[in-house]
Amino acid sequence: MQIQDIQRFKLISSYGGFPRLIKQVVCLSLLFPLEFIFLSAQNYTGFNFQDGIWVEEEFSKDNYSKFRQIYCDGDTIINSKSFYKLYESVKSIYYPLGYPDTTLHQYLGAIREDTSNRVFFKNLYDTAEIIIYDFNLQLGDTIRLWSQDIVVENIDSIEICGKFRKKYWITGPSRTESLIEGVGFSNGLLGYSHLSSTVAESYYRLDCYTEKHNLLCMECDLLFLNQSNRSVSSILFPNPAQNGLYINSTRNIQKIQLVDIMGKIIYTKENIKSLSFYLELKNYKPGMYVITLLLEDSVSYSTIVLKK
Repeated sequence: MQIQDIQRFKLISSYGGFPRLIKQVVCLSLLFPLEFIFLSAQNYTGFNFQDGIWVEEEFSKDNYSKFRQIYCDGDTIINSKSFYKLYESVKSIYYPLGYPDTTLHQYLGAIREDTSNRVFFKNLYDTAEIIIYDFNLQLGDTIRLWSQDIVVENIDSIEICGKFRKKYWITGPSRTESLIEGVGFSNGLLGYSHLSSTVAESYYRLDCYTEKHNLLCMECDLLFLNQSNRSVSSILFPNPAQNGLYINSTRNIQKIQLVDIMGKIIYTKENIKSLSFYLELKNYKPGMYVITLLLEDSVSYSTIVLKK
């Protein structure tokens, strides 16, 4: 009888926010593929958007790193469908030390999972939702993501937060990533948008996943605590900015002020009464500024960096 070694990985601990993996080798008969039977019979483990927290890292060849914490806070109804509201808190570190570190809290969009093991996402700029995950995958399947054909090369199992989940190894033209049920891509919850990135010395990475109120989860080094959608209601893009800044909000913008690093108000716009606004910046000097947004029921402060 022929014997084949099958590698299985189990998450057992963490060090410095990164998961540590050990490898268990088990012998399975080719005539009785028990691993395949186990994976096929394994119940689907969906996303816990209510309690899940994703800690991610991004490094760019443009000399800055971003550390982001993604989470959901509250829900909403869009086209008669129930969505969770998705937010991120981001800390940006710039190299060399020419700009101070900046922190940004912003609304990303709405996310939901249906009964067919698919996940849909709708950001502020799209008129319709898009499918970002489909966990009805089999070995050898080809899926289309971000204008790329992605092939499922291998499927195994991993234990996270006390539950065994299928882990898919997917290969595309530019890279190989893993995809885990109820967690997402190895390059982040919204990592489908990074799959086509081939820029040298740049990467996106999911450092840690955990869930509130679940003692079986690994302990993540959280960047921020006690986030609330009461203070996270607007998105500013791009940041760092060059010629201008797009401002979008979930509540009507009443007034905008731009303040320089010395605390001087250099721009004011009132009576906007809109969910979006474009702020022209090409006449201002490079540096750090604070954007103050007076909304319908709150005031929002965000730090931006202007570069040339």
